[in-house]
Amino acid sequence: MTRVLCTLQKTKTASIELLKLVGPNADIRCSNPPFNNRHLPEWDAVSENVDTPVYGTDIPKQINRLLQHRTFVAHCQSTGVKLPVWGVSTFCQSKIGAVFDLAEALDKRGHDTARLRRFAHDVAALDPDDIKNVDDWSKFLEYHGVSDDWESKLHFDQVGHLFGVYDSAIPSKSYRWLSKIVALWSLQGCLADVVNTICIVLGRHHDLGGVEVGQLIRTFAENLRPDGDHTGWWIPDVLAEDEEGDDVFTRGILTYLNPQLRVLIQLPPGPKFDPIEKRLVRPKGCTVFRDPDSRNGKAILYFAE
Repeated sequence: MTRVLCTLQKTKTASIELLKLVGPNADIRCSNPPFNNRHLPEWDAVSENVDTPVYGTDIPKQINRLLQHRTFVAHCQSTGVKLPVWGVSTFCQSKIGAVFDLAEALDKRGHDTARLRRFAHDVAALDPDDIKNVDDWSKFLEYHGVSDDWESKLHFDQVGHLFGVYDSAIPSKSYRWLSKIVALWSLQGCLADVVNTICIVLGRHHDLGGVEVGQLIRTFAENLRPDGDHTGWWIPDVLAEDEEGDDVFTRGILTYLNPQLRVLIQLPPGPKFDPIEKRLVRPKGCTVFRDPDSRNGKAILYFAE
């Protein structure tokens, strides 16, 4: 049975294109963060949907172990796979409005949000070039009164305490962007599809916390080399992806593990994506389709710059 890993947006068009490529009897497993999931019946028959928690600073540190494999990095460079780099996540910085929204909700509950608002204001005004390394970011956090143990307090039900505010009556997802912004110095870009892929390949993705996820990534990185122990690994025959940064990183990992991997790539319609499609169709085994329901055009173009 063909093994298929999907990291694309689960649209009707994507379902049709995937069916044309692999037929009706494939073993399909999906990286399923909220953005990918459209809750369509066409995707009800997939074998597994995986949405692993991706937060904190340990996961990027463990992902960075992959970037220390010289043969893997050389493979990615030779196949045009752009790898993430360390820096201020300007994408997360652009979501600072969510922290102001959180402050407003806490204000209505009678909390003193002055520290949180000052932090949000300074993050919004921050020039990313002013933060050169993790020490610079730690000084920024220290200036805003964030305790030294902040890395252990990034879970949604703890991160508010770093600014002296937390209210269980406010949904935990409201703290999501605050957690990501406190860890603003990181590997740039989303890592959700990479982490979900690693958990799927290893067959471990149920009831995982941040520590367990980090340990899995470390195990994966230690055995990523061609002569590593891949016993029991679920290595796909087909990857269906949508060309955001974490999808491209995933493609690099899986083509390294399986040089015969076939790739189906979902792109939005429009001439802006023609150069990307032209570049992508060159490798053997790569198929591109245009999807009118694709919603990640800005992210694709941002990553492709």
